[in-house]
Order: sequence, then structure tokens, then C-alpha cells
Amino acid sequence: MTNRQGSRARGASPRGSRGARHPRPAGRAPARAAAGHGALPWRWLAGAGGLILALAVCLLQAPATRAQSIGISPGSLEVDEALRGGEYSRPLTIINQQPEPLAFRLAVQGEAAAWITLYDGADPSKPARTVDVPAETEKTLTAKIVIPADAANRQFSAEIALESVAPGSGEEPEESGAAVTTGLALDVVINVTGTQRLAGAVSGVAVGDTEVGLPLRALMDFQNTGNVVVEPDVTLLVAAESGSISGGNTTKQESVPVEGSATLKAEWDTSGQQVGSYRALVTVRLGETQIFSESFDVRILAEGTFTRVGELTSLTLTNTPFPGAVARVVAGFRNTGEIDTRAAFQGEVYRDGTLMDTASSVDLLVETGEAVELEVFVPVAVKGKYSVKGVVNYEGKETDPGEITFNVPPDLGGDSLFGRPWWQLVIGFGVVAVAVLYVADRGRWWKRPGQPSS
Repeated sequence: MTNRQGSRARGASPRGSRGARHPRPAGRAPARAAAGHGALPWRWLAGAGGLILALAVCLLQAPATRAQSIGISPGSLEVDEALRGGEYSRPLTIINQQPEPLAFRLAVQGEAAAWITLYDGADPSKPARTVDVPAETEKTLTAKIVIPADAANRQFSAEIALESVAPGSGEEPEESGAAVTTGLALDVVINVTGTQRLAGAVSGVAVGDTEVGLPLRALMDFQNTGNVVVEPDVTLLVAAESGSISGGNTTKQESVPVEGSATLKAEWDTSGQQVGSYRALVTVRLGETQIFSESFDVRILAEGTFTRVGELTSLTLTNTPFPGAVARVVAGFRNTGEIDTRAAFQGEVYRDGTLMDTASSVDLLVETGEAVELEVFVPVAVKGKYSVKGVVNYEGKETDPGEITFNVPPDLGGDSLFGRPWWQLVIGFGVVAVAVLYVADRGRWWKRPGQPSS
């Protein structure tokens, strides 16, 4: 027993007594703690500093890289010699070279902000409040600028600003005049002048031969190069070889905006005129200013001189008819001949394979190269499978036949359901309900009180 105890005493001290055998002087720490735990080695400090510096450089360079991959063109929009009350359009393009889509909230600010409205280039009828730009693509907008009638003759400025938003968020834009923090901005400079300048360029004038009874037509291209909206007047005067005026008229064209273009047209009815050679004088005026005048040799030929060719391009059902309604079928026709021609659709209506009626459209005058839609209205009295078969007749000639088939389902609304009148359905449901109640009541009679369950 004595030997074991002595051995234990020599081999280990009781727990908690290790620190008591060699007490440390007060205020003195082990050298290892001072070197390894009390302070970070210089290599660690240098590594952490380098990492922080690298992160800072990346963060500072990221916005610059992003900015370089997003842009707006042109660098500015300018309107010179803008007239009070005038309307002007300018395109602008947002460039996204990034691999992800972007979206922007649009705002216009500055003294001329109220004059400017932004539109999506694909839908010029609806103002654009936000714009989405897919990855690695471009998006075109149109800035419509309307000069107030009381604007002074001086230079006005505005800024179109784009602020990033989440794609597809549809956030509303800032009100005009509100400041917007954004990396994309476009300056707008408008010089308002009180000088009205009427100017335009006419080109590509064509006056072709025609047949008796068909219009003699003059066509031309027009470009508005002035600073106001114009409505050109085109005059067509026709004289016989003797020099006597056979007839003519003046046609006021639709409005052409500043820097806009249009096709101008003037016609003269040749009904009752003699076959022969004529001289056609075409004149174009902008207000009191004549900008074009030229004469052309033309002929009025006998009816049937020119070849007439046309084609039925389509037959389309444009609505969803129901019993008692009318189906609207549109026949597409294109005039590929040498002269204007009158065209009308003529066809037959079948229901479930049985001929029911005929159908036709109104007669239209179709110009050379023109494509039109001929409307055909088909009454559908009851449900069934309907077919419309027919051709387009153009002055005695016919196109290849066409056919369209459509189904008219039973009327499921209004005064019927499942093809039955409501009063029949009410009686039927009532009979079924009485039968169910009767069967249920009979079941209670058969099961008397105290009778064991089967």
C-alpha cells in the first residue's frame, strides 16, 4: 500500500496544483504568447493590406467598366429654327453591351421639359415611362418635341435622364423638372425662331396612261424641308392636243410634319373623254408658294387595252360567330395587272355540306400593285360546320377559288344552355330533384325503428 501511494505521488500532482509549483512573477508573460498571439506577424498584415487594396481597385473599376458597356446615342439632340406651334421628332438609341438585361426609368428635366415626350420606337402612339433593353442589344426611342405657341425667340434647353431600375418593374418616372441621379443623360437644345419657312422637295413624279372610264393619276414623292407642318396642294390639269383644257382638279394632301415625307396623289376622271393623246400639267404648292411644275405626255386608251391580273391571297374569319349572329370573312386581293381594276368577292355558303346561300362583297377600285381586303358578311342561323367558297371577280376575270371552313357551336348563353331552352332545363332539374327526395324518403320508411340493419 505504501509503495503505491508513493508511486502516485511521484508520477503526478493532484489537479489544480500544476500552476502552484512554479509561480510566475507578476506582470511577466510567456515569450511565446508575446511573439505569437499578442500581435499579428508583419506578413499577415501585408497580405491583408494587399487584399483590401485589390478589392478597392476592383470596386473602383467596376462602375467604370459598367459605364463603358452602357451608352446613349447621339450625344445630344438639337432642333434648329424651331417654329412656335411646330412639332419635331428626334430618335435616340440606348446601347446595352452587358450580358444581362437592363431597365431604365425615363425623366425629362430643364426649362423645356414640358415640351418633350418620349415614345417607344416600336409604338409611337404610347408615351414611354420605362424602357427595357435586352442584353447585348439596342433600344430606340423617339423624342417628340412640341413648341408652345407663345415660346420666345431664343435657345431653350432640357435634359433626358435615365435612371436604372429592376428589369420589368414598371416603375413610374419622376415628374418633369425633378432631379434624377443617373449615369445616362442626353442634352436637348432647341432654337426657337419666328421665321416661318415653307419648303419641300418633289421627286419621282409619274403620270401614266389610262383607259376611258378610269382615273388619270399623278403620283410623286414629297419631302418637307421647311420648319412648319405643311399641307401640299397638287393640281392636275389635262389638255387635249389642240391645247384646249379638257379638265383637272386640285387635291389638298394630308399634313406632312417637319422633316417628314409622303406620297402625293392627284387624279382626274376620264369618263366621257375621247381616246387620244393629252398633255398633263402637274403643279405642287405650299400655301402661295409654288415648289414644282412639270408637264407630261399621256394617253387615254380604249377600255380593255391594258392587261388585268389579280390574285386571291387569303380568306380569313375575323370574329367568333354564334347561332343567330353574322360571321365576318375577309378576302385578300392583290392587283398585279397593268391598270386599275374593280374587284369584288363572289362565293357560296355551305352548312354541313349543304348549299345554304350566296355571299359577296362590295365592288372596290384597286390600283395597280395595291392589296385590299374585301369584306363578306355571312349570316349563321344555327350551329353547324360552315364553309365559304368563292373567287374574286375583277372586271370579268376571276382568281383561283378559295375556301374557308369554321364551326359555329351551340349557343351556351343567353336564353339557352347546352342547346336547350331554360324552361326545359328547369323542368328537368325539378323532376330529378323530386325523384331523389322520393327515393331518400322511401329509404327511411323501409327502415323501421328497432329493425336490424341489413
